[in-house]
Amino acid sequence: MNALDTALLLRSAGVATIPVKPDKRPFFPWAKWQKELPSEELCRKWFRAGTRLAIIGGAVQCLDIDTKHAPDGPGLWDRYQKRCRDFGLAGLLDRVLIQRTGTGGIHLVFRCPARLPNLKLAETPARLPLLETRGEGGYFLIAPSPGYTLLQGDWSRLPELSAEDRDSLLAVARSFSETAPKEAQPPSLANDAAPGTDYDARAEVPALLKAHGWTPAGTSGKYWTRPGKDQGVSASWDVIPGRFWVFSTSTPFEANHVYRPWHVFAVLECAGDFREAARRLRALGYGAPTPKRPPAPTPATATEPAAAVEAVVEPLPPIYAWEAEETPTGPGRSSSSRASSTGVPRA
Repeated sequence: MNALDTALLLRSAGVATIPVKPDKRPFFPWAKWQKELPSEELCRKWFRAGTRLAIIGGAVQCLDIDTKHAPDGPGLWDRYQKRCRDFGLAGLLDRVLIQRTGTGGIHLVFRCPARLPNLKLAETPARLPLLETRGEGGYFLIAPSPGYTLLQGDWSRLPELSAEDRDSLLAVARSFSETAPKEAQPPSLANDAAPGTDYDARAEVPALLKAHGWTPAGTSGKYWTRPGKDQGVSASWDVIPGRFWVFSTSTPFEANHVYRPWHVFAVLECAGDFREAARRLRALGYGAPTPKRPPAPTPATATEPAAAVEAVVEPLPPIYAWEAEETPTGPGRSSSSRASSTGVPRA
């Protein structure tokens, strides 16, 4: 079909389209068409010359895999497909409409009743987009615009996904980010950091996750599916060393954040009460103060007892007062035996 046929087909299905320039900018302000359908007459006017066309995001949504920024280019799409299939999402990939973009990227297109804004899901270290969404407040070009090619599906039968299925595709997309997400920050706990730091060093996070109904996704041991699901991926453990990275928006954790092991313990075991988590970890023996060593022995205590030391020391002669030495009857000496400093006997 040409651009006009496609625009009229989508209009009959309640989907608004607008014409865009070669640089992807619209020819006119388009906010009005987020809430209204253009008339058939307008569509014929806009697209009679085969102008490029774009869908207004909203009920129709798009996952944009931007391969031009990926280190391996088209390999990003191959890796995304493989990860989806490894996590049991092959059926979802087979349902969505897939088109190749003018720059070699991939669009997954579908309907979904749950609201979806424009989101950056994964990016390069330079903050260039790898995977992002087009939804409310956005638009995206579609085939048969020049350079766009349908690979799977057609515009007459746009598939509809549940919010859960759509979010499964988005969670896989988040797992491709090459920048570290934000680390969750609990409230300041002052003196309660020690048990948490100790737990971080010794915790068996996989065992904790399994105890709370999380199951491994795939075979790497790095990815996890939240309780209540038997497919897809919800988080990873140790992809970022020592951190639990959450992709899903349907868990007690905040999506696209990473958590230290004791933060995971706080959320799963203490309903997010970090102070209670610190108290319980201390009770379990984490962060216990290191026993003090006895003081090093001093020289006096390292040798024989004081009494023995005194026994081998020769007593000193008694000390006499000056007056006693001047007295003829003073102990030990007579006055006749003493002389002045000049050697002349005293009178």
